[in-house]
Amino acid sequence: NTIVSEFTPESYASSFDTALQQKPDYITFAVTMPLTVIKKQLEKAHEAGIAIFPGGLGPDYKVGGDNIMTGSVVGNKLNIAFSTLMADVVIAEAKASDKVVLVQDPAAPAHVNTRGTIEARLKAAGGKLGTFDVKLADTGTAMPGQIVSYLQSNPDVKYLLFADDTLTSGVPDAIKSAGLPLPKIIGQHPSGQQLKFIQDGDMYASIVADTLGSFWDVGDMMARLSIGAPIPDPEPIGQLLVVKKDNAATAPIGLFEGAPDSYLKAWLLQ
Repeated sequence: NTIVSEFTPESYASSFDTALQQKPDYITFAVTMPLTVIKKQLEKAHEAGIAIFPGGLGPDYKVGGDNIMTGSVVGNKLNIAFSTLMADVVIAEAKASDKVVLVQDPAAPAHVNTRGTIEARLKAAGGKLGTFDVKLADTGTAMPGQIVSYLQSNPDVKYLLFADDTLTSGVPDAIKSAGLPLPKIIGQHPSGQQLKFIQDGDMYASIVADTLGSFWDVGDMMARLSIGAPIPDPEPIGQLLVVKKDNAATAPIGLFEGAPDSYLKAWLLQ
């Protein structure tokens, strides 16, 4: 069963209440709000023996073992690996004096993790990270205009990083329409839209992971639990790829080679 939540604490908590009422064996969900919003619901699920698999978990939570979270899709380890590569793309060619800014929603736990990783990586290389705070709910609506206003006030921004590629919706066109030069935009988790941005020169780079494969990983963890088998890695990383203009046309979107066939074979469904 799928439950759709709006970007409000009330809707988030209500959606989790609805999930608990269905008495499921497993719950997987996207972390788009601080987990304090659903703290009571998570505790109830854990007490009921429901296996919980969050997506986009922040840095303050552990998974596996006796923890409330059984496993994680696109979890902390993958987020750190993503963010490290984003920082390394900048470090590979930027000057330490170049202004680098991260667009983030400070209320999204995964974005907090992204910021901390990039900030530490750039600092170790002699650089510095600035931030521009937005709200996920403004994606594709108010956000492009907000970013244009920020760039008008900060014309020295050379690299504009995005904690998640969905935040880039409408941004390159808005910047160009305002007559501003495009900074080098770098993101992570691209969809077909962002790969086209890269091919057209509107984005500089993005980090692709086996995101859909991660959901198959969650299915695999659930399958293992269903027969009493151990989970070898509650937070698998999978493969990562830096996508630029020269390889954007052939870059896989989410599902890398070997999936889902390898999973179906392991489950004796093929």
